[in-house]
This record gives sequence, C-alpha cells and structure tokens, in this order.
Amino acid sequence: MIDIKKEKNIYFIISFFVLAFISATWLLRSIKDPDFFWHLKTGQWIWENQSLPFYDYFSFTTLKVLNWRQEFILSSYWLTQVLFYGFYSIAGWLGILVYRYLIFAVFFLTFHFLRRWNQLVWIFYFSFCLVLILTSYPIERPQFLSFIFFGGFFVYLDSLFLRNTPDPCPAKKTEFIYVGLLMLVWANLHGGVVLGQGMFLLTGIFALFDRLRLNDPTLKREKLRLLFISLVGILASFINPNGLRFIEIISELGGAKNKLLYAVNDEYVSLITLLQKTPEITAYFYCATAFFVGLIILLNFRKWHPFRTFVLVSTMVYAILNVRYMPFFLLSSIPAVVQTFSDFKPCYKMKVSLVGIFLFSSMFIFGWQEFDNISSLRRDGVVSKQEFPVQLIDQIQPHNLKGRLYNPDEWGGYLMWRLGPDIQVFWDGRQLDEGVVRDALSAELPGLSMGGRPAWQMIFDKYAIDYAVLPLKKSQGLTYLAMELYRHPAWKPLAYSSNSVFFARQNL
Repeated sequence: MIDIKKEKNIYFIISFFVLAFISATWLLRSIKDPDFFWHLKTGQWIWENQSLPFYDYFSFTTLKVLNWRQEFILSSYWLTQVLFYGFYSIAGWLGILVYRYLIFAVFFLTFHFLRRWNQLVWIFYFSFCLVLILTSYPIERPQFLSFIFFGGFFVYLDSLFLRNTPDPCPAKKTEFIYVGLLMLVWANLHGGVVLGQGMFLLTGIFALFDRLRLNDPTLKREKLRLLFISLVGILASFINPNGLRFIEIISELGGAKNKLLYAVNDEYVSLITLLQKTPEITAYFYCATAFFVGLIILLNFRKWHPFRTFVLVSTMVYAILNVRYMPFFLLSSIPAVVQTFSDFKPCYKMKVSLVGIFLFSSMFIFGWQEFDNISSLRRDGVVSKQEFPVQLIDQIQPHNLKGRLYNPDEWGGYLMWRLGPDIQVFWDGRQLDEGVVRDALSAELPGLSMGGRPAWQMIFDKYAIDYAVLPLKKSQGLTYLAMELYRHPAWKPLAYSSNSVFFARQNL
C-alpha cells in the first residue's frame, strides 16, 4: 500500500509529466479549425463597433430577417469572440498560442482542485479523458470552454449529493456568488450553458423530491442550500443576449435539427456511423470507454445518488447517438470511475499500475503524430498553409477587391477573416441557411444540370457571384468546379497557390 504522502508526491510528478507532454504536443498545433476564423472576425467586429452582430455582415447569402437559430449563432459566442480578438490584437498569432496555454491551465487546475478519492486514479483517468478530448477538439473552439464549465460544475454538484461521506462538502458564504458569476460568464461564452441549466434544474428537482430526513436540521439546511444554488445558477444563465430564448437550443439536443445542415458535418454522426465512416483509433477508444463506464453504472447505480446516474446515463446516450457530445460524457464519467477504482481495495498497486499503463499508452498512441508540431509551426506559421489558402490570399488582399465570393465552406471562415467585409463569402462553418447549403452542394456536383445549363452556372447567376476561390487536388488534378471555370470564357484565373486558385468574372 502506498502511504498518503508518497501518493501525493507521485500525483504531482505525473501531473507535471502530463502538463509537459501536452504542452509540447497538442498545444503547439497549427490552427486547422475553420470555425476559429469567423469567431475571430466576429470578435474584431464586436470590439470595433461596440455592439453585437444581429445582422450578418460577412456573407451575402444570409437573409436580413433571421430566425432564432441564426440569431443565436451570430450573438451567443460574443464573449469568447472578444477574448480571441483581444489576445490576437495584443500579440498576433502568438497571442492565440498564449490563449491555448491559459485555457489548458484553467482546465487542468479546475479538476486538480476538485479532485477526490484516490489521487493517482484521479490524475490517470482525468488525463486520459483530456487526451481524448484534445485529440478531436482544439482548445481555440468556443465549445472547449463549455467542456471546462460543464465538467467543473458536474463534479462540484456531484459532491453536494455525497451526504454520507465522512468529509461532506461544507457550505461557504461566497459559494452562491461564485455559482452565479460562473454561470453568467458561461452563458455569454457558448451555448453549451444549456447543459449547465439542465444540471442545476436537476439539482433543484432532487432537492425538492429527495427523501431527506427533514427532522435532521443538517439535512434541512442541505436541501435549502441545493435549492438556492440551483435557482441562482439557472437565473444567472439567462443574463445573455438571447435571454429566455436560450431554451430553444434544447431542440438541438432533442434532435429537432435541420437534417441537411448536419449531414455535411461528421461531428453530428452517431458513434456507430463514425466507426463505419472513419475507423480511426479514437472511435475505438470512445467505444471502449462507453462500454467500460456502462459496466460501472450497472454495478453501482443502486449505491449512487440518482443525480450522478441520470447525468452520466444521459450524456452517454447523447454521446453514442451524436459524437459531438462525447467530451461531456467523458468528463461526467470521472467521479464514477475514480470512486469505483478507489473503493476497490484488493490489489491496490496492480489496479493503479493498470490505469497508469492505459493512460501512458493512450498518450503516446494519440500523441506521436503531434511531435512534429514545432517544425510545422516554423515552416507554416500558426495558421496551417496546408488547410487554408494562405498564400493565395496574400496575393489577393493588396488589391482591395470588393464583391461576392464563392468558396468551399471549410475556407469560408478564413476568407471572412482575411477579406471581409469588403468581400463577402458564400457560406462558412456557421451554415446559416439550408438553401445555401443545398445550392453549394449542387454547384460542386459533376454533371448536374438545371434548365439545360450546368447547375453551377445557374447558382452563380442566381447569387450574382463576382469571384471564386476553389481548391486544387494535386493527385487528381483540378476539382470539378475549378475545371469548369477554367473552360468558361466569362471566368479568368487571377492568382494561384499550391492548394488553391482565385477566379474573377469577366464583363463580356
């Protein structure tokens, strides 16, 4: 058996190793997430105009009259977007790297201070979940902030229901202030706060209907404490640009989605579909973790408070049906897994060793591809030149062109950042309108005709397109749409780069 002092020392050694490993790998990636750039551009607009963009200034295909979903996308990330632009305006792309390290530090420290039970099992399993999340989600995505808030609040609320522990979580006078302020901040960072609202609502429900021995003054105070905490958390979360309309995002979680908008995004597929489409090792780790946690639920659901079971089962079901929610499931599984392993007394050293081996093997399985990040940063800079048409836009930007630009959606955010609002993009990762998505897919479909003309011509005329930025495929030659524009006399290529070409419409 390892004594408490030795266990604590090992905990800090492992923590240091995890911090160093992740700092030298995932945190030094080039930016490859296309959505980051439209967040950065929106943050710039908010800062310069001192208001929120309830109108889309960067895409000409967005209607002036917006529905609730479009308004929500344009306004619900405003605080994160201002943070992005603040770090960028101070130190350029280096500032974005600094932002990564700060957010990662907040994430790690949050779970460091909330740790319970066996410290070694805690750091092993938390680090494993952290590696899985970083493998799929870059820190500069607004939803990463929701991972931190959701995980921290869940572990905190879970501790409040552990009334039978020898060291119950004591109440503090500042507790309600912290809960309210943190929910207020979360509500203006990312729409994932709806999950926090659900957790606090669940806390209030269990506080009202839980079978507490009301003749016990301590339990009476605990019940009132839970009720007040849940009330403060929920009320504070509605102080945001969308107010009570935040509730409408529940339709997203409930499955009432626009099927076309989500069909083109692999984040919204089920775990089974992900295994079939892209059998990457991450998907297998997801499956193994879900199976393992499922067994723990079956073994312990009678022992746990229903709050933990309900949140854990709900997030697991959502994660299996929609891998976008997998990080929330991983984080909600931490207390259950750690407590189960901590309570399992026999073969202490063996169980800790097995969990440690599993962590370190997974770190190297997922991390070995990240070791060349420093050389990539030196070669390409913070923005990946392989993923985005950086060199092409360097050629185009000095000409101060204005007009309407057709583009693939994965480049829309970057083009918006570099060229907007003088040049407005066709579509981007926001995917604000289903009709635009349908038209874009039709324009890039070889051989499709409309009214006896190629579909792309009809669509370009419909939207009065002035320019087009299109990708090139070295191994397969030109993309279909790029080849069509090369052949057409009304379109002229103005600039090239290794991965893209810029076309302009000619006045014939």
